[in-house]
Amino acid sequence: MSGQSIYIHIPFCNYKCDYCNFFVLQTSHPNFQNNLIREYTQALYKQIDFWNSKLGKQEIKTIYFGGGTPLLIGGVEIFKIIDYLLKIRWSEFLEEITIELNPDPFEETLAFVEEISKRYSQAPRIRFSFGLQTFDDEILEMSGRKYNYNQLKGYLRSLQKIKSAHICYNFDFISFWTLSEEAKQGGRGWNESKLEFFEDFVMSQMADSFSLYMLELFPWSKRHKESWSEEGSKTESNLEHIEKSGITGNPLSMGTNEKFKQCINPDEDKVMFEYTVLSDIIQWGGYHRYEVSNYALLGKQSIHNMTYRTMGSYLGLGASASGFLKNIDGEIFGIQSKDWEKKTLDAVRYTNTTNINEYIKGNSLDPQKTQIITPYEEAFEKFMLGIRSSGIEDCSVFECILVDNRKQKLDHYEEAGLCKVDGNKVRLTNDGYNVANRIISELLK
Repeated sequence: MSGQSIYIHIPFCNYKCDYCNFFVLQTSHPNFQNNLIREYTQALYKQIDFWNSKLGKQEIKTIYFGGGTPLLIGGVEIFKIIDYLLKIRWSEFLEEITIELNPDPFEETLAFVEEISKRYSQAPRIRFSFGLQTFDDEILEMSGRKYNYNQLKGYLRSLQKIKSAHICYNFDFISFWTLSEEAKQGGRGWNESKLEFFEDFVMSQMADSFSLYMLELFPWSKRHKESWSEEGSKTESNLEHIEKSGITGNPLSMGTNEKFKQCINPDEDKVMFEYTVLSDIIQWGGYHRYEVSNYALLGKQSIHNMTYRTMGSYLGLGASASGFLKNIDGEIFGIQSKDWEKKTLDAVRYTNTTNINEYIKGNSLDPQKTQIITPYEEAFEKFMLGIRSSGIEDCSVFECILVDNRKQKLDHYEEAGLCKVDGNKVRLTNDGYNVANRIISELLK
């Protein structure tokens, strides 16, 4: 019997990285309200109770704390939420608990890793996803990080000492372009010693998995050239987004140094060069690429993330969190239509409000962001998600959404070394993963 996955969004950070696109509230913001974190966690319990009353007692497969910085609500509160979920639902089928962590503060996160590992020693897997992002000290500083490369080296060694059998470590890195020869001049960027340490780190296989991303300038990040000027002034669209959070006021200024200007309009070739170098090292270290941006040792891939990739059912708890539910009563979302003969909907995707005050009041669901997923849309998403991860087992199932000349296109991709085709089975190669979006757009009608 398969269980349900649960994602819990903790939208608090001491600082928001200038490339971040997630819904995050800075605790250092002058307008950050007193007791907001406490009120938010209380609202989380209310939302858990709401879904428990609607769905009944269901087995839990995975629990994922994302953010933001989940540890800002305190380790004790995280334990309480886990215990509450396991108390009101079934824990027999629990396979994985994941918690995103920023390295800083070092001692606090190390103590938390040790404590939760002991507390849930019977759990099949406790997974920690550490947002290291880069070894470039200047990028770390511009992003608001309070540590440098040398401190990260010591931190990684400390993590290695406290790892136990049921613990999994995932490390996030972003290709910013600073591994290029130009960036490395004067000891900046990823110099040779940093690259050598990264190689040794990967080859040690202390990490169970890696997430590697190329720098993307999302619309709501402070680096986005259309939303922010180099002086850090707000556009009208940014004001609207900030007000929706329930906290208003000026975010941190971006600054105007030369390296930052280059980050606003990064050279795509340099970003790809750094991504390719790091990706190759990770794969040489014995990690297989199981999604476009994810690599893992055998059997260590994220179970929770595969729920997304296979369009399994999951609950989204917390402000801005999304959920995907199958065979669900439409009245829960206020969905009614004379055209439907049944109340049960095949699939619904919902997104919680991004207004923190409304969420605390208990008005978590955002009706404008509730989407009924039709069979056609589900097939569309399954194909996109499948091609970007483990591949498509049978392309004939998706004939209604694929172009008529898909066979010729797939043959062309295979000749170019971008995919492997075996009858109706298709899987992208390593080079194919790097251009997955282009391949998908050319195959879909």
